[in-house]
Amino acid sequence: MALALPLQLRDRLIVLTALGFLAALAVAWITTRHVVKPTEQLTAAAERMARGDLASPVGVAAEDEVGKLAESLDIMRQRLQAALEAIERTNRELESRVAERTARLGQLLRKTISAQEEERQRLARELHDETAQTLAALTIALDRARDGLDRATPRALEQIGLAKVIAERLLAETRRLILGLRPMVLDDLGLLPAIRWQCESYLGELGVEATIEGDPAAARLPGHIEVALFRIVQEAISNVARHAEAEHVRIGLARDGDTVTVTVADDGRGFDAERIGREPGHDERVGLIGMQERVALLGGRMEIRSGRGQGTEVVVEVPLAEEARA
Repeated sequence: MALALPLQLRDRLIVLTALGFLAALAVAWITTRHVVKPTEQLTAAAERMARGDLASPVGVAAEDEVGKLAESLDIMRQRLQAALEAIERTNRELESRVAERTARLGQLLRKTISAQEEERQRLARELHDETAQTLAALTIALDRARDGLDRATPRALEQIGLAKVIAERLLAETRRLILGLRPMVLDDLGLLPAIRWQCESYLGELGVEATIEGDPAAARLPGHIEVALFRIVQEAISNVARHAEAEHVRIGLARDGDTVTVTVADDGRGFDAERIGREPGHDERVGLIGMQERVALLGGRMEIRSGRGQGTEVVVEVPLAEEARA
């Protein structure tokens, strides 16, 4: 009986000790979760912010240091979100201003080129109506003067003949200048005949053979498109004449639905298109910039394929205006 009591007490102590240990574990687990869960939530919130999610709140409810840290992190999130929104607004405003100014520059450039073409046309008309007519009349007058001087000395007749040669040369140069300013064949017959004339005038003298392929569907185009494409081809032909040292040039004009494509390809020495595009001061670069500006004003695109000893190919694609679509 005396031994039974200590044994029962020992068993109770063991049970109480086990229960106490389990209770301690439960308290420790609850306490740990109370600390660890906010920390995990805080870590998840930081990872969301690192991925760029600034809209979701931190969402950690705690009254200890972790809660204060979460509150500070959420304040930082809100400030970052506000700063990002402000940057986005500023970027949108800047993009809008850039687009607006680009549009204004485009309009200004369009007006400048239009005014330039009008001035070219006016000068060509004045040269044709006044200077060329005057030179032609002077040539006729010199012929009549020479025919009417029966008793003139050979020296006088020679001087009159020389004056006529000079007048004829001035007349030819004036007519060439007129055609260079605004070829009447462009207004009267269209783009393809004007390109043929340009090749005969500038490449024929250099012995460069030109092959011109024209699509009947592109026989006549809106006036401003014809003028722009002619100036682009004119500059390309000028580059061939001055720099390419080519023997043959192929020019193609085609229309595919709402798009007109012009191709100018030569078998000349070619050039490094990237280097020319980077370095200022090259005649080719100035000409290419003018061509690109005209293409951009028409809403088209221009591609240049060239390399040393590989010739050059210029491809221009331009959408037709609404009134030309059929």
